[in-house]
Amino acid sequence: GWGTEILPDGTKYVGDWKGYSLDGHGTKTYPDGRIDKGIWKNGKLVERNNIKTQIAKKEPTQTQQVAEKETEKVALIIGIEKYSNIPKASFARSDAKYFFEYARQAFGVKKSNIKLLLDKDATLVKTQAAINLWLPSKIRKNNTELIIFFAGHGLSSNDGRELYLLIHDTNPNILNKSAISISQLFKEIIKLKPKSVTMFMDTSFSGASRDNKVLLANANPIRIIAEQPDAPKDFTIFFSSKL
Repeated sequence: GWGTEILPDGTKYVGDWKGYSLDGHGTKTYPDGRIDKGIWKNGKLVERNNIKTQIAKKEPTQTQQVAEKETEKVALIIGIEKYSNIPKASFARSDAKYFFEYARQAFGVKKSNIKLLLDKDATLVKTQAAINLWLPSKIRKNNTELIIFFAGHGLSSNDGRELYLLIHDTNPNILNKSAISISQLFKEIIKLKPKSVTMFMDTSFSGASRDNKVLLANANPIRIIAEQPDAPKDFTIFFSSKL
């Protein structure tokens, strides 16, 4: 996929990704003004573009320095491998635990600013509480950088226009009552007005599990036709697989 990553030291990468690695055409800009532009493989620049690009280095103002110090990062991480009503999502729990460490080390998120929900702790009630109660208590308007990671099952509505994240106790026959709507999640986050939002969706909305088991036995074939949602302003979204 295509996306943007900004590291705690200000290093910024814009380009192609494969999983969580820089892979393909991309540009990395460093805090001192240096630029690496070309083709990346497994996180390393393997072919540099001949075009030299320079940018003007500007010293941050006192206001910018204060703002950078005050900026905080918050992460909501959900990993569901064992479900109550549908086949398991293999390795989803371990993926979420791995991302917990990645959020701390790569993004610099404080442990106190991370909410980790795994398996039976990721019920509808607890997940909605995290979104509607915990996030508002952590996010400061136009200042907090929000990171969301989800590993588990996804499913689209019958007409393919709505995407849902399936949580521990989701009943796939009543998605709108027991799953998390992507569009509704966007609305709740937008109301909080974080500085930026980066979402990692380690899921597929095809109607099959990671082991190719059908999530909904009587699903209409139309159900598996899903449309990738348009990302709101200041949102960067990574999907691990095709919809």
